[in-house]
Parts: sequence; structure tokens; C-alpha cells
Amino acid sequence: MSDMDGDCKKEPSSEEQVKPKPCCENQHEVLQLDENANLQAFSVDVNPVFFVAFIHTYVQPILFADQAFVHNTYYSPPIPDKDIQVLFQTFLI
Repeated sequence: MSDMDGDCKKEPSSEEQVKPKPCCENQHEVLQLDENANLQAFSVDVNPVFFVAFIHTYVQPILFADQAFVHNTYYSPPIPDKDIQVLFQTFLI
């Protein structure tokens, strides 16, 4: 307890001090651009099959969304004549 009575405001030595690193460094980079660059034009060849499939899949449902869709709500599947799994004794386990 005797060492606690000492001075609490002890200055740290130079080894204990943390020296801040410079936060900002000026960096620059020089780029040499070719002003006479030859820009090549490209042509788009659209596959007609892809175009028709794209229109049919994505555009047509948007254009014709307000039309009523006919559902077969009153359709009941036919009743099977025989139970095939029981008849041939084949079961998934």
C-alpha cells in the first residue's frame, strides 16, 4: 500500500509512447490516354427464335394480363379402375 501513495501522474517514457502515423499522404498517378482511339462499332444480330421466346415469356403476359384466365375448377380426375401398386405389390420404402 505504500507504493500507492506515490505520484499518479507519471509521464510515459519514449518507448511507451505511441507515435501517430501521418493520416494523409499525397499520392498521384499520371495516366497516358490515347486520344485517337479507334472505337469499333458492333452490330447486334438477334436470333429470331430467342426474340419470339422472349416476347412470349416476358412481354405478352404484361400486355394481356387484364384478360380473364379460364380455370378448370370443376374438373375431377377419373377414378382409377385398379390400384396398380397393390396389384403388382410394388411399394416405395
